[in-house]
Amino acid sequence: MLLYVIISLVIVIIGATFFYMKQAKFGAAPSGERLEKIAISPNYKDKQFQNQMFTPDLSEGYSMGNIMYRQLFESHPRRTPNSPIPSNKTDLLEGIGEFGVLR
Repeated sequence: MLLYVIISLVIVIIGATFFYMKQAKFGAAPSGERLEKIAISPNYKDKQFQNQMFTPDLSEGYSMGNIMYRQLFESHPRRTPNSPIPSNKTDLLEGIGEFGVLR
């Protein structure tokens, strides 16, 4: 019974995510004048943009498992800064210039 509840919950979450991402605010496929502008781009071939030069996902000699292992289990120098990171304290209530943005 618990398995059915978990599977049902997963299906509902996947369905809700799918329909949420289909909203207009997330954009749509280009059409009309915009599609024409995209199509004349020299980097647009086979219905997608292409890099001008070959760009591998990982550098030669590295694998994702190797990188994950090194990041999680090996120590790295400078994980913390040697000195304080410079920052400027601002007073947001003063606003910017004469406009007083937050008032």
